[in-house]
Amino acid sequence: MTRETFIDNPAEEDKNEEEEEELDLMVLASTDSTASAVHVDADDADLLQWLNDNTEESWDDINAITEDEDAFTALHNVCENEPSLEAINVLLDKLDEKVINAIDEDGSTALHIACDNGASWEVINVLLGKLDQEAINAINNDRDTALHLACDNGASLEVINGLLGKLDEKAINAININGYTALHNACDNGASWEVINVLLGKLDKRVINAVDDYGGTALHNACGDDEASWEAINGLMSKLDEKVINAINKNGDTALHNACDDGASWEVIKGLLDKLDEKVINAINKKGITALHNACYNGASWEVINGLMGKLDEKVINAITNDGWTALHFACDNGASWEVINGLMGKLDEKVINAINNDRDTALHVAFGDNEASWEAINAIISHKKGKELPSIKNVNGKLPFDIFPDVGRNEHLKKILESHNLMEANDPTASSYPNGLLQSILNLPSEDRDEFEFMNHSYFRKGINAKVIQPFSLSILFLDVAVQGLVMTVFSFTINGAVKELPTRSMVGLIPCLLWLLFREIVQYSSATAKFYFGDAANFVDLIQIVLVVTVLLISFIGKGSIDEGLLVACIGVAWTRLIFVISNLHYSLALFVAALLQVSSSCYIESTILAMM
Repeated sequence: MTRETFIDNPAEEDKNEEEEEELDLMVLASTDSTASAVHVDADDADLLQWLNDNTEESWDDINAITEDEDAFTALHNVCENEPSLEAINVLLDKLDEKVINAIDEDGSTALHIACDNGASWEVINVLLGKLDQEAINAINNDRDTALHLACDNGASLEVINGLLGKLDEKAINAININGYTALHNACDNGASWEVINVLLGKLDKRVINAVDDYGGTALHNACGDDEASWEAINGLMSKLDEKVINAINKNGDTALHNACDDGASWEVIKGLLDKLDEKVINAINKKGITALHNACYNGASWEVINGLMGKLDEKVINAITNDGWTALHFACDNGASWEVINGLMGKLDEKVINAINNDRDTALHVAFGDNEASWEAINAIISHKKGKELPSIKNVNGKLPFDIFPDVGRNEHLKKILESHNLMEANDPTASSYPNGLLQSILNLPSEDRDEFEFMNHSYFRKGINAKVIQPFSLSILFLDVAVQGLVMTVFSFTINGAVKELPTRSMVGLIPCLLWLLFREIVQYSSATAKFYFGDAANFVDLIQIVLVVTVLLISFIGKGSIDEGLLVACIGVAWTRLIFVISNLHYSLALFVAALLQVSSSCYIESTILAMM
């Protein structure tokens, strides 16, 4: 392309638009003798092609510095695009010394731009050979040197060494507007021990121990990078003052907080625990977060979690964040292993294990809300003596943990619930710790789900029911129910006058409290279950019939003052005996299984007949 075509014939510019896009070059020039500007945003091949195709007469334009707000030169632009060594060499050969050393409006030189964009050592080395000392040591408007930017972009040891060999002491020790040194930047970007060691050998002690505007140190930054090695962190701590090693930033975070927050290895965590003061190890930041919280949040191994709990105070282990989250919440939210969950359950107070966060979720709710949580971990919670209350706690939506189902895979979820009974049974053969909330969640399931997955037939589920029955409170209720049913049966069987079939006054006095108990029991049962579940239970059906019959007999006795129909009397006696059998069956395990099986068969028939009657 000729100079005339490219610059001096603006009327032809549209015709050459496709060709200019291919070269990705833009040259702006004035028509008079005033300096014009060239922006070069091209691939290396395009740049070289344009440079080689043009005569020397055109280089008065490429040496111009833009007069717009950026004040970029062609060299700035090329360095911004990671150019090859060949491209840089060709361009530098054509540029004036003034342009090569130009500083843009941000105070940056071409060397700043190259270091900020990850240029190779070959390119950096050529620039260092061409720029004057003032440009090499320039500090931009953010108080960053080329060394700052190279360290901020993970530059190689070769680049860092090369820069340190050219920069003066002031530039090497510069601190930017955020209080960051080159060491801060290197540590913040996972620099190798070799790079950090070179910097430690060049920087002043004051700069090595510098604390940034946020209260962070180079150690904070190193620990905040998940690629930081123990070699680098240990070497860094050997040079830092004890006060700086134990520094706590403005958010209340220590180096240990950062290491745990970024998944540091046990080697790093252990090294910090051995070096930091006890107060710093136990620090709680402004959000109420401890190092243990951070470790659990980031899925740390059991080795790390156990090591932390071995050093932390009991109060810190049991700390709850400002949002109501415990270490167990965080572990459950991030798919922690059975080993981690079980270890936390053994260390945390029961009150903390059962804690409800600001969203009204327990740790078990969080576990069910996270698809990564293992069922072994979930069972570690519900089978532990400290966690048996968790399945019975409702969240803000009124849901128990086992009521929470994933968006997809309902059947798989139900299978897992059933399989969890196997794991719980292994830890609790007698089912003495069967969670009330789990029992309630299973009973709340649609009958088709219970039938398909045969929850009612699982040995641990049946043991759980039996275990609930023999508890003192349950037994007291059952004995009261037995007494009521016995009294009702006695009244109808033995206190009716044979010929007249009237209810004596003393029998009515005994029957009224029985009726009140029956009504109270049914109201409680109906309130604690869904209508479908309540009406699907054959025992409740018998209860309702009994209530109707007792009310009828009392009405006849009080209002009608007439004799009781023999058929009504037979029905009352039969229902009373049937209900008594149901109640007594709960006191004997074998009979309870028989009654449960009988109910399972009869309830489906009853549900169908009830639905048909309602249609």
